[in-house]
Amino acid sequence: MKKHSKSCHLLVMAFFLMIASCSKDDTPAPATPGTVSKSSAKEITGFSFAGLTPAVTGTIDATLKAITATVPPGTDVTKLVPTITVSDKATVSTASGVAQDFSKTVTYTVKAEDGSTQAYTVVISVIINTFSDIVQKAVPLDIIESAKLAGVEMFGGNNPPNIEGTFKMSECIIADADDKSLIGRVIQPITYNFSNYNAASKSVIQRLKQSNGDNGTTASTFYVSGAGNFFTIFRTFTGSNGIKYYEVISGELTSNSVKNFKEASFSYENKKTVVSTALKDKDGVSEKQATF
Repeated sequence: MKKHSKSCHLLVMAFFLMIASCSKDDTPAPATPGTVSKSSAKEITGFSFAGLTPAVTGTIDATLKAITATVPPGTDVTKLVPTITVSDKATVSTASGVAQDFSKTVTYTVKAEDGSTQAYTVVISVIINTFSDIVQKAVPLDIIESAKLAGVEMFGGNNPPNIEGTFKMSECIIADADDKSLIGRVIQPITYNFSNYNAASKSVIQRLKQSNGDNGTTASTFYVSGAGNFFTIFRTFTGSNGIKYYEVISGELTSNSVKNFKEASFSYENKKTVVSTALKDKDGVSEKQATF
């Protein structure tokens, strides 16, 4: 009887040990104290070509994972060097600062801290430096070349941006002049207003005024060329003295300003171009204004 009782006790103990063992195996191991999950962020947050003049910032489509940018005429896109910023703790391949051939679509891969990846495609377009028929007929080649020499970028193309709005050249300095002693002189800030943009005729109405009230709000018609966010506008008129005058303005339109806003005016007599003045905003940014 004692043997039987001892055997029963052993069986009961074995049973409970088996249950305890199974219970222990099914219990998840506790997390290691101090463990932090790795980041899965893998976005391209900035893409630009700082080495170009003017610098170009790409447009990032976060949904399509695509980047586009328009660069000035004559840019060699086969060896452009981009500046790329990405999510914290992420890396990008090919790395920022490495030259790439953008004559074709380029793919960048962003790798998150946790090892996951996201591909981005980049497409670069070059502005075609061809002016509309009306500009080519109205503006002599000498004026265009003189504007370039005066530091005013020439942006050709038949798809300019709608530049309607009011912009202030708050730090206005003389960049070039027939009287070279004037170069570098600071003048009164100038506010420009562009309205009534006509996409068919590529024309826009411009008014301007200086802080001291000079020039009032006289309206003039300009003809626009350009592509993407880049534009150049031209105006021509004949003075009471019979001499033809030209005004050229260019820049890059952004959501809240015109970057690298520049203006030059010329007289054209006996097929000779004379620069009157070329103006620019000292800090390179002419802010958009709520009112004129």
